[in-house]
Amino acid sequence: MIIDDIVEKMKCLDLFESQYDLSRYWFSKGDSYVSSMKCRNQQPSTEALLMFSSRLETTAQLFSQSEYQSIRDKSEGMKLLAEEVRREADKRISF
Repeated sequence: MIIDDIVEKMKCLDLFESQYDLSRYWFSKGDSYVSSMKCRNQQPSTEALLMFSSRLETTAQLFSQSEYQSIRDKSEGMKLLAEEVRREADKRISF
């Protein structure tokens, strides 16, 4: 999975406002992590993918309990993306 796929899916879910937010909150990395990867045509580290997946799963769980349907609707997309990212990280780990 390349960073562009992640960015596009996160945009569709409307879960971040800038690449800075994506880098800092979702990947727990420095401010320019996402923009640097995109510029260098690199993929996120396995560690970053695992952190990202974990954050997505946790946030999806919280969203699923919201009183607002629009927020609950996002939780399913987040769970699917978390599973996809986790599979990518697992492929890297198992050799």
